[in-house]
Amino acid sequence: MLGFGVKTIRAKKLGRWLCLAAVVAPLRLLAMPLAETASRYTLSGAIGLRMEDYEYESGGSSYSRQQVRQELDLAGSGHIWDPRFLRFNIGLNLREQATRSSQGDSDYSMLGYNVNTTWFGARPNPLTLHASRSRSTIADYVAPAYELETQTAGGHWGFSSELLGAVRLSADRIDNLAAGGAVQRDETIENAAVEAAKRFTSSGGAASDLNYGYRYNNATDSTRGTARRQHHLFLSDRTTLSPTAFFNANATYYDRHDVWSGATIADGAQVQDSRFFSGTASLNLHASEQLRHSYVLSSSRNEINDYVSTTYSGRAGLDYSYNSRWQQHASVDVRRSEMQSATVANIQQYSAESGVRYNNRLGDFMLRGGYTLAVEQRYDDTVTDADSSTIRNTLSLGYARSANPLWQDSADYRLAIYHGPRDSVEHTARYAVTSLPSARDTVNGVAEVRDFREQDSQGKRQIQTQRITLSWTRRLQAMTSLNVSGGHTRNEGSNTLTGISYDEFGEPGGSFSSTSSSATDRSHLQARLTGGVHGLGNIQYNLLLRHEREGYSTADELQRKTVEGDAGYTRGLWQFRLQYRLRETEQGLSERQEQTIMFYGRRRFGTRF
Repeated sequence: MLGFGVKTIRAKKLGRWLCLAAVVAPLRLLAMPLAETASRYTLSGAIGLRMEDYEYESGGSSYSRQQVRQELDLAGSGHIWDPRFLRFNIGLNLREQATRSSQGDSDYSMLGYNVNTTWFGARPNPLTLHASRSRSTIADYVAPAYELETQTAGGHWGFSSELLGAVRLSADRIDNLAAGGAVQRDETIENAAVEAAKRFTSSGGAASDLNYGYRYNNATDSTRGTARRQHHLFLSDRTTLSPTAFFNANATYYDRHDVWSGATIADGAQVQDSRFFSGTASLNLHASEQLRHSYVLSSSRNEINDYVSTTYSGRAGLDYSYNSRWQQHASVDVRRSEMQSATVANIQQYSAESGVRYNNRLGDFMLRGGYTLAVEQRYDDTVTDADSSTIRNTLSLGYARSANPLWQDSADYRLAIYHGPRDSVEHTARYAVTSLPSARDTVNGVAEVRDFREQDSQGKRQIQTQRITLSWTRRLQAMTSLNVSGGHTRNEGSNTLTGISYDEFGEPGGSFSSTSSSATDRSHLQARLTGGVHGLGNIQYNLLLRHEREGYSTADELQRKTVEGDAGYTRGLWQFRLQYRLRETEQGLSERQEQTIMFYGRRRFGTRF
């Protein structure tokens, strides 16, 4: 009985404290000086009309649609009680749409919204909540355009802790729904995160910035039978030990589950469970103005269903600057990998690299060059010739000239030679120029050539690439410009296989050689006119014409044509826009075409009180 009385007295005292807090808290808010604003609320909006004509053809099927949509948008902002207590932005969107299509007619009305609120905005970490609902047209050219309804909701908040640092929490949900059209979608995406940052300092001058957190993502689409769930943990640290010593560390962990092609496993779905971990630590030391050296240790583990891959690596490197023109670098790498599935494979790799760089200005030219020698030793127990050595020689030369404002150009050449199980030689040359022939004209050009040849015990391979692009821009008026650009790329490849043929009894019958080749040509030509006119209103326009061609030696030629036009007129509170788009693709007997004509008119209004 006595214990019950003590508890009753404590409950009464707690109730008094809560009542007192409920009274004092509003009085404390009232004691804060109100913000001096001319108006507490604003209200704005617009009424609009949108008309669209859409056509899509692919193969023997076609789809057409005509839409008329009326819009009423209202937006308001302000605060309740005090701006430091609650600020809000609210938008309402009323849509009335009538659709007439080749697959049927439909009408819909939707009240969309967009609400953003900020609570206790004067605090370092205010609470923010948001929610929205909208409808949009998705046209990705892969399938006929369709209407997508999207709803979102979420918020974020933060706090500061002496132990945890600055902590930020966030969560949101996105729902995408497309029904009754050519494309079906019922997708839900959920995200949540806890992220934090904390800084440590010492009296000796060392400082460390630590970032860590957890992120969650879950996405499902019931109509497509797909799902994805992922957990992500991360940690990174950047520490300044002294003005000449820096330490960095990173760790990342993923746990993911994916499902494709079916709602359940019984429906034939493909399920993949994967986990990944990676950790890296590096130390950078600036011994002097000329010498810098670094050390890196890393480890990673990747699991995909029954497959497991583990890698450990270490690296040490240094950079030494003799003067402003000559620099040298060197590094040593050690790497070990282990793959486990039905069998176990181990790969060990050791490499060393050293090189020199040169930079110097001579008159109008900035000269650059370098040479690198690298040696690699590899042990692989999955290959018959497991032990292999590779020597790589790389030479680079180039210049840049920028003193003349009418003509700025650069050229680079690179030679890479590999000696090992696969001997290869690669030449790459590139030239780029920018010219200003007049105050209104700009010309840009790039030419690039690549030749790669490789040979091993199984044959020879060769790849050649030539690429050239040109662009000319003419400023017609203060707000009007014309750009014409084009380019061509050609890829040629050949593959020669050599070996020994065997008869039906497995006896060697002699050597054989077979050669195959292929070529691809890609070219494009484009013209774009952009500009505007000021006078009785503001006129903005944009016109694009583009033609693309891809030629294959083993397939039919592919052609793409694009025409886009966009014109807008604004005067006062009135806005008008006219848009046209045409895209055509043709390859052999396959054709695809998409065409859209859209008109949009809008009148804005607003007030304050």
